[in-house]
Amino acid sequence: MAGGNLWVLGEETVAALDPTSSWVGNFAYPKDFLEDSFACSLLHLCATSINNDKFADSERNGMIGVTPTAIGRAPFPALTVDPETLSPFLRDRGGGVGGVDVLFGDLFPAETGVTAPLYVFRAAGSAQDPPLASDYDGKICAIRWHDPDPGSARGRTIWFGFPMYSFENEGAQAAFNQVIDWFLEEDESN
Repeated sequence: MAGGNLWVLGEETVAALDPTSSWVGNFAYPKDFLEDSFACSLLHLCATSINNDKFADSERNGMIGVTPTAIGRAPFPALTVDPETLSPFLRDRGGGVGGVDVLFGDLFPAETGVTAPLYVFRAAGSAQDPPLASDYDGKICAIRWHDPDPGSARGRTIWFGFPMYSFENEGAQAAFNQVIDWFLEEDESN
């Protein structure tokens, strides 16, 4: 493999991948990343309608965890937000982490290689009593891409539309280890 690997993660990463003409993050959502965008051509995040709750309605749309999709030999671990990392205001109201990017539209296959979803969003509204419906619940919030061609000039990429610091340590460490292991794999089949 010739290229290096890249892992992009954090709050509002999509805004940073779509800068304004003055190279400042463009926080206008929703976003479409098609063939001519940096996100699509280099990260293989080719999608229509990526959205972000912008920290609004945390009791409904805040992230309380992510659920792995079943890909590869071993799916990534489920991740649950550690309530102690939330502000007392959010914790007392049953809210979750805000500023998370999720795919509301279609994820298009990259021109080359294999794109696969890794995680879907778990919204705080699903844990409320009574439950509050959230448009974010169950939407893709992490993907990975690789080119199975051994002669490829590009390394592997992973995008997490959420920060890792809010998760319980054990799950976050396991996910981190799995990302690094995947980057180091010789077998390009998964």
